[in-house]
Amino acid sequence: MAHAEDGGGLHFEMSYLFPEGAALDACRKTTAQCGVCALAMYRPLFRERYDILDITGLLDHLKRDL
Repeated sequence: MAHAEDGGGLHFEMSYLFPEGAALDACRKTTAQCGVCALAMYRPLFRERYDILDITGLLDHLKRDL
């Protein structure tokens, strides 16, 4: 646990799941991949809405980075 005091008050930071590192990075990446996969599965059903919100373009961009 770490704490810091600044002009706005006292802030505490605590890592509940894992210490920072490779394990947490892998969990974050896997979570992002699951989210992108779920959105991609619903694309055929909601094609108009995805196009209006430009989610199709964002998904293609996210897939390249994951």
